[in-house]
Amino acid sequence: MTQRVPFPFTPEDEAKVARCLREEELLAFPTETVYGLGGNALSETVVQRVYAAKGRAVEKALPVLATPEQVRELAIWDDSRIDGLMAKFWPGPLTLVLPVHPELPEFLRGPNGTIAVRHSSAPAVQALLELGGKPLIGTSANRSGQPSCRSADAVAEQLGDALDLLVDGGPASETRPSTLVRWDGESFEILREGVLPSSALAPFLLVASGGIPTQATGAGVPPRATRKSGDSQ
Repeated sequence: MTQRVPFPFTPEDEAKVARCLREEELLAFPTETVYGLGGNALSETVVQRVYAAKGRAVEKALPVLATPEQVRELAIWDDSRIDGLMAKFWPGPLTLVLPVHPELPEFLRGPNGTIAVRHSSAPAVQALLELGGKPLIGTSANRSGQPSCRSADAVAEQLGDALDLLVDGGPASETRPSTLVRWDGESFEILREGVLPSSALAPFLLVASGGIPTQATGAGVPPRATRKSGDSQ
């Protein structure tokens, strides 16, 4: 039976969580959107277990939750608009798809050499990052094709014994996932509109990397900033 610990953690539970992260185990936890599933993102064992637990196709890369310092070890960029988005919306429900760092392990690399990263505002996620000292896989805690989970009970019902530890932070306050934005080295594309609306992002996407305003088109969304669906948190 999956071990369940409440959040906020007691000192005893902190030790359990730290051991879970250290020993490449799988856990589910509350985020500022829906419940997440993951563990040490730098462990290939954890990554493989996440794919198996979700029944997710390995062609679909997994998003990573990290501190801003860790993000710089996972991805690379040279566009001031990225820094602006991070400064304004992090920590929070914005996931950025960026080019991978050259030293990133192959098992974390997504399509076209990218990685999806987010600095979460959820206290539980921040505690996990501090206890583990490593970035976390942070995909949604549900079987692929099934609804996202808004409670620990819903996670347990879907994923059951696939988990080593379930962090119970009570019901999630959001039903929508994070907003997903990809940068291709020049322009942005909104792959999924979630908690953050495109209207909030547009002022940052409509400024060129050198800080010069660009011409807006359509309904305030820049060229190539189209919306597409996505299924990662």
